[in-house]
Amino acid sequence: VQDNLADYGDGQVEKAEFNGFLKKIDIVCDDADADRLFEMLDEDGNGSISLYEMKTNLRKSGVVTEMYNEGIQNSLYALVPAIVLAIGFGVVQGPSSGFDFIAGYVVEDSLSVDNLFVFLVIFKYFKVPPNLQKTCLDLGIYGAVILRAVFIYLGLAAVQSFKPVLLIFAGILLYASYTALFSGDD
Repeated sequence: VQDNLADYGDGQVEKAEFNGFLKKIDIVCDDADADRLFEMLDEDGNGSISLYEMKTNLRKSGVVTEMYNEGIQNSLYALVPAIVLAIGFGVVQGPSSGFDFIAGYVVEDSLSVDNLFVFLVIFKYFKVPPNLQKTCLDLGIYGAVILRAVFIYLGLAAVQSFKPVLLIFAGILLYASYTALFSGDD
């Protein structure tokens, strides 16, 4: 936001420029909502908003706190079932299984973070508006689940009907391993 405000010379956004400023920072809203937001942020009523006014009034509005609380709540929705499942594994199959589940969960969760960066790069490159990003993510997840199931089924069918397919798959894996080990890239 600060870099985008610097584009406005004196670091102030006038009311007439505000909707364009919102679009520049990927906030899409209609003119009436932009006007209401501007009025809320323009505390001194001088018709322009500084970075200081924006930060101060956003904090006062409770929007930032609400976003943090929503993020914590969503994290708990994912963590609590995982912890319950880990405890269940620990009780039924022994503590080692519970710890294995936790280790696997942490590794998978850590690996999923890099996907967020990929999504951000893709969304920026294709200029996907923020209001469509959730839909794109949902469709991508559904597509990944469906395609994964299809390819697993097709792979199993190919291996069951023609055993030498395993040799082809092994060759592909060996080639990929060789190129990964001996290519000059990090």
